[in-house]
Amino acid sequence: SDPVLVYPHKAASSVTLFPDDVERLKPGEFLNDSLIDYYLRYNFDHLPEQRRSEAYLFNTFFYKKLTQKSTVKGKETATGHSAVEKWTRKANVDLFSKKYVIIPVNEALHWYLVVIANLDKCVFGEWTDTRSQKSHIEEDVPEHIEQDEPVILILDSLRNRHNKVYGTIKQYLAAEAEVRRGQKLDTEQINTCLAAVPGQDNFSDCGLFLIHYAEKMLQEPDAVLRDLLQRTGYKREESFKKAQEAQRELWEIDKIASRRVDMVDEILTRGEAWKKEHEADMR
Repeated sequence: SDPVLVYPHKAASSVTLFPDDVERLKPGEFLNDSLIDYYLRYNFDHLPEQRRSEAYLFNTFFYKKLTQKSTVKGKETATGHSAVEKWTRKANVDLFSKKYVIIPVNEALHWYLVVIANLDKCVFGEWTDTRSQKSHIEEDVPEHIEQDEPVILILDSLRNRHNKVYGTIKQYLAAEAEVRRGQKLDTEQINTCLAAVPGQDNFSDCGLFLIHYAEKMLQEPDAVLRDLLQRTGYKREESFKKAQEAQRELWEIDKIASRRVDMVDEILTRGEAWKKEHEADMR
């Protein structure tokens, strides 16, 4: 079938949406990688230039490729950094100059978002831990991480723990520092945090929440990061209730209910404009 929309028009690595992809926006359907990639890319491209320069966005294939297993002499090993090394090289990007790195992940039919914040604050070479002694809950989630410390955050609308992800990302970053900068990165300095984010109340909306989380993170990174890092420390019932209300407001969670309908409208409207441009090119 013919494409509904190609974005960006005339780009080397564009996302193509077909009618089948748009069908995935019906209630109860799971969003696929094309929809996720399209929305993340579109939202990223339409940020103010200053915001864009502080952030870097990987597509849905990056984490898949990073964690892919390859069989050598009958032994299965993870391909790791070498499989994705050219991604930042070709884009001529230094991740360690970025304040935010966004990675969409799909595992076992479930979408969640990995955000690496404050990579630009990493110390290379010898690193001494000067952080205040923090109490640790379960999988090494600090009670309160400072706003400007490097941290890997997982934003999962089902609040699943993905403990392996932290190690995978840290290994990638250490290899990236060595290959791209020729420097040693002690990944102990990078905090980890399963973020307390507003969640889904069904099984099919994880992709919508991922897009929404990424959008808010890109639009209001400082406010969102502050919210996520402080939220790990809420204990008392009343402060938690207040915090939940403030969080719903900050994240504009009520928008998610109409999101599928809105997205179909947006795609079809933008698709009409794309078709006109495309037809003009063909003449």
